[in-house]
Amino acid sequence: VLLRFVDAANYAIEDVPLEMNNFLNRIRLLFVDGHCRDAGFAKVMLQTLSTERHFFAGGVVRKVGWESGVLASIVQRAMNRLASWTHLAEEVCQAEFPEFSVFAAFEVFSLKPETSTAVVHIVNSP
Repeated sequence: VLLRFVDAANYAIEDVPLEMNNFLNRIRLLFVDGHCRDAGFAKVMLQTLSTERHFFAGGVVRKVGWESGVLASIVQRAMNRLASWTHLAEEVCQAEFPEFSVFAAFEVFSLKPETSTAVVHIVNSP
């Protein structure tokens, strides 16, 4: 998400701290707080793996999933890895943009076109 933002040819440099802050908040919520289990692909896969499925691979019958659901220890191990990745991403952002959180705080002074248009519309209305 962050990479797509800065790869755009016309991205606004002043929006980088806010986008980075949004990115870090999102991954903390998903991977440190564990909410990725409740939505998206992770939720679908956890539901899919709660049914035992058999298939052939290399002439051998293989099994995927558990009738009782995915073991809590497996989910926790995956969440620990994702939390480690999140901390690494935070460290990289801090190294690349040491003062981004200070700059992100200045977003309250942002005069986006939507905001200024709304203000002009209210002022010019009869």
